[in-house]
Formats: sequence, C-alpha cells, structure tokens
Amino acid sequence: MKEECSKSLIKCRENISESLKNIIEIMKKSAVMLLIFIGSILLVSGILFICHISISIANVVISLISTALISWRLYKNTEKYKIIAAAIIAVVVFTSAILFSMRTYDVSWDGNTYHKLAVGMLKDGWNPVYQNAESFINEDPTGVGIVDDGDNSVWIEHYPKASWIYAASIYACTNNIESGKMLCMLMVYIIFALSIEYLYKKMNICFAIVISIFIALNPISNVQLFNFYIDGIMGICIYTILYALLSISEKSNDESKVENYWILAISIMISINLKFTGLVYAAAFCFMFFVLAMYKAQKEKKLAEALKKMIAFYFVVVSISIGIVGYSSYVKNTIFKGNPLYPLMGENKRDIITLNQPVNFKQKGPLEKFYISMFGVASNVNAKETIEVPKLKIPFSIKKGETANFIKPDTRISGFGVWFSGVFIISLCVIVAYIVKYIREKRYDELSKIIAFIITSFVLVIITDGSWWARYVPYIYLLPILAITLLAERKSSMVSSMVSNVVAVIVCAILFLNNNSIFCHNLRINVELAKIVRVHENIMQEINENEGKVEIALTKKDFASSLYNLRDKGLNVEVKDEVATETEWKLVNRIYYKKQK
Repeated sequence: MKEECSKSLIKCRENISESLKNIIEIMKKSAVMLLIFIGSILLVSGILFICHISISIANVVISLISTALISWRLYKNTEKYKIIAAAIIAVVVFTSAILFSMRTYDVSWDGNTYHKLAVGMLKDGWNPVYQNAESFINEDPTGVGIVDDGDNSVWIEHYPKASWIYAASIYACTNNIESGKMLCMLMVYIIFALSIEYLYKKMNICFAIVISIFIALNPISNVQLFNFYIDGIMGICIYTILYALLSISEKSNDESKVENYWILAISIMISINLKFTGLVYAAAFCFMFFVLAMYKAQKEKKLAEALKKMIAFYFVVVSISIGIVGYSSYVKNTIFKGNPLYPLMGENKRDIITLNQPVNFKQKGPLEKFYISMFGVASNVNAKETIEVPKLKIPFSIKKGETANFIKPDTRISGFGVWFSGVFIISLCVIVAYIVKYIREKRYDELSKIIAFIITSFVLVIITDGSWWARYVPYIYLLPILAITLLAERKSSMVSSMVSNVVAVIVCAILFLNNNSIFCHNLRINVELAKIVRVHENIMQEINENEGKVEIALTKKDFASSLYNLRDKGLNVEVKDEVATETEWKLVNRIYYKKQK
C-alpha cells in the first residue's frame, strides 16, 4: 500500500513538473514572439524610411506578418498547441499593455518635451532620414500648434529613435499618443518570461518566480512604466542580452540555440537604437562573453570555426542595427556632424550631466560619485535647482521623505531604492564567498562568468559619464540578483542548502520591501493622476461643445507635445501666449485651459 502511494506521489510530481515545464516553454515562446514583433517594427520602419515611406498602420501590419512567418519557421518542430498558446498569450499581453497605457498619462518632464513630440511627429509623417526635425516642427503640417523651444529639435534630430518609432507605429493604430508608452510594459513581460525559463532549470519554481519578478519589476522600470522614459527599457534590454549570452554558452538543442540567437540579435538592435549608451553596454557585455567563448573554443581546438561564426553574426547584427534601423541617427550624425554620437560627443557637443548632478560632484571622480549615490539619502538634488549636496546614511535606515522622491522617473541619489545600499553590501559578501567556494571546487566555468561580469560592470561605472545616476547603470542591480541566484541554486549538501536558502529568503524579503515601495507608490500616484486628467479632459470637451473651441496656454514652450493629447480627444484648441489670471485658468498636465465663460 505504501509502495503504491509512493509511486502515485512520484507520478503526480512528475506530471506537475512536466506541466510547469510546458507552461514555462510556452511563456518563453510568447516572449520571443513579442520581441520579434518589436524588432520587426524597427527594421521595417527603417527600410521604409530609406524608401521615402513614413510611419503608418502598414508598419504594424507588415511587422505582424513578419512575426508570424518568422515564428512559424522558428518553431516548425514544436507542437502546434504550444505555438497557438504562445501566440494567444502574446496577443493578451500586447493588448493589455496598450489598454493600460491608454488609461494612464505621462506627466513627466522629458515625456512631455521631446519624447512625445518625437512620437507625434513620426506619426504625423516626419521621415527622419530625409527631413530635418526643426523644419518639420516649424512647418507644423498637421496644424496641431507644436513649437520648438530650441533644444527639443536637437535631441529629436540626433538621438537614437527606437522607442519613438515603435510608439509612433502603435499611435498610428490607436490615435492615442499615450498608447505608445506601452513598450516598457511589454519588455517587463518579456524579461519575466525569459528569466523564469532560465532560472527554473537551476532552482525550485518559487525562487525562479520571485527572482524573475525582481528582474522584471526593477527600480528603474518601476518608475518608468507610465511614461516615455527609456532607461527602464534599456536596462531590460541589457538583461535580455545577458540572458541570451548565458543561454547560448550552455548546452542546448538546435532549436533553442537558434531561438536564443534571435533574442540576442533583436536585443542588441533595440539597445543600440534606444540610447547611445546602449551601443556601449551591448558591446561591453557581448565582448565579455565573446572572450570567454573564444577561450573555450581554443581549448576544444575549434577557435577558427567559432571565431568566423561569431564575427559574422555580430557584423550582420551591428550593420543592420546601425546602417538601417539607426541610419537616421548614427549615419546622419556621421555625415553631417562628423560624429555618430553627436550631440553627446564631438564638436559643439551638449553637456547634459553637469547641471543634472549635485553641485559638489563636479570635482569628484566616478567612483566617489558612485559611492555617495549608492549610500546616500534618496534625493533629487542637482546643480540646476539647488546648492544642496547629497547626505550619506547608514544602510537599512530610512530618512523622512525619502520614498516621495521615487514618484520621479529619474531619482538621482540612491535611485535603486532606500534599502538597496544594504542589499548591495550583503550581495557583495555573498558573491565573494561564492568566488572563494568556486575556486576551491575548481568550478572555473561559473567562476569566469561571475568575475567577467563584475569586471565589465566596474569598468562601465568608471567610463560612463553619470554612473552615479541609477538609470545609467541598470546592470548594477544585477548584483543582488546574482547573489540570490547563487544562494538559491540546487545544492548537493543538505546543510549548505538550508543555510543558503535562508539567506536567499532574507535578501529576497529586503529586496521586495525595497522594490515594492517604489512600485506601489508609483502605481497609486499615476492612477490618481490619470483620474484627475480625465476629469479635466471631460470639462474641456464640454467647453469645446459649448463654445466651439478651448483656449489653452503652455506652462513652458517646450511642453507643446501636450497638444497631441488634446488632438486625440478631438478638441479644437486655440493656443494663447499668456495666462491672464490664475482664477480664469485651470492647470492640467503641463497646460492651462480657460474656464467656461
């Protein structure tokens, strides 16, 4: 009887394990489909721009067809029910992200200056390959009333445009500019699904889920889910690149390896065309694994073959990423400004860091700035607004008013959260302990990856201008993730397993409190702000119906992109130069509107 019960229990566990494995596999495939769709939009749009064709619904339609064809080819040996299930999940996630984005409003500074403006311009027919941004703004072909403050057109003209191109393509389908900010939500799901697939093979499902949530809903993406900022997307792209590189470096079947190369290629393409720093980050981490892979190939006497394949792969990916998708920024900048990274580098470059950093940072080195920011009281002190300097605090302590700073999408000091400095210290101790352990056990393969990641991160902190700013160093957040992963991995010794699991749970609990406070605070505030904006929009619609137009005034000239929101609501507006009196006007999302007569 006992033997039968034992067999039944084993069978039940096997069934549950197989079901979980299938669900995780389907989730990964849905994430890959979404990633292929994002990559398709960027590549299709790049090709169409070069062919003198601007963004329209056709970009999305062609990309959907491309995604279906590539996915069908990629998963030709997979059971059909898995492909169908993955496609359904991808559609549900995609639709949910759009709907939620349309129900919230970007009220951020950068979002309502050059980000929304670029998205609106692209949707309205601007071709960045052949048309100058400043000229297009001044011509205002759609009659929205957009204006240039002298700076917006510079960033829009020269910066990489991946997020804007994707957002404009979605905007072309929805006629709601807020829908375009759904890319961050999409990337959150993608890295969540990929992380579970990777971690489930190394630890129990509970730890895999928790760690995957931490990776997806990290402090940078948490504060940028509801706006057009791109640092959260950039961070997740780095994580997907590392996921692909780790997966490729491990043994897998041919279909899985091809799948991971697709993930790597698209993630590199997105990274390069999100931010100039994306080119540096992608190059640094890919080079790290390239060296490790070549060393391994040399030991196996396959160096020439491996070298040829990897160089060919990176040459094709980078050529497409810069030469087609990034033509309107990298190539044009090189042709007309003599530097592909203009305006951040080259003649007449723009300094965007000095005034954004605390006033006392000007004389400090990168490591000292990083230390002060990591162990400082969360704040947004900067030279533009105050002579106040950052204050240090004891790790795990919380100062009054700290959490309020995380409503902003770019917290400068202690940007990873109020408790992150404590988690950072614990994580370093855990990683050092495991490095010693791996040296003793001669586990040089795992050891080399850990050391290579730490060295690469350290070098990037030193060479990156602004590495004290959390949103510019998202890879630092992976240190506690690495520590928890090392602790949670399946161990052969029961005693060490129990101790490491307890420590892993403690670190997870602290990281949860750190991240959750940021996420919940932002979710609550953004939902409340969305309700307020909708109330004012309803009032403006009533004014428009009664008086035939709504008189508005911009709080600043560079917030002209708010006009796209009003156009999307079908409002007829008249832009005034001045606000007569506060009693006659109401303020909502960077604009004033005149009360009903």
